[in-house]
Amino acid sequence: KLHASFGLTFGQLERVFDRAVGARRGSAFCDVYLEAGTTQSLTWDQGNLKSTNNSVVCGAGVRVVIEDK
Repeated sequence: KLHASFGLTFGQLERVFDRAVGARRGSAFCDVYLEAGTTQSLTWDQGNLKSTNNSVVCGAGVRVVIEDK
């Protein structure tokens, strides 16, 4: 599912963790947040369909905490 939703393999994600934490493995914390979603909307005006909208949202964030800082 990771690859289907974000085009990432487990190995690529592992490299992100390795690069983010680096040599501080014992004193650092790292997490990766991945988000994917869709929205659809219809706008009606006096009983007539005025517009439609479809949006796809994908994103990622990396957080690294080193020695409680």
